[in-house]
Amino acid sequence: MKVWAKTIKDEHITSDATTIVAPFEYVGDFVSCMHTLCGELDIPTPIILTKHITHYVQFTNCHFLPGDFVEAVNFDKLVIENITE
Repeated sequence: MKVWAKTIKDEHITSDATTIVAPFEYVGDFVSCMHTLCGELDIPTPIILTKHITHYVQFTNCHFLPGDFVEAVNFDKLVIENITE
């Protein structure tokens, strides 16, 4: 499956990245995917909570706000979406 990550500032996409991963079977698969995407975007990896994973599983997307990061970020939110082909 394909996963798309995009950073948004003032309602505009400032950067994005996609990666192809196997379907998530474990929480560690989602965390590994996040590390890959954040590395491609050159941003810190956010703190991943159960609510993020639950929202992704239920709605095939989730978002992270600046408060979800330990380090300061220069965007309003990071959105992770599943791309269906």
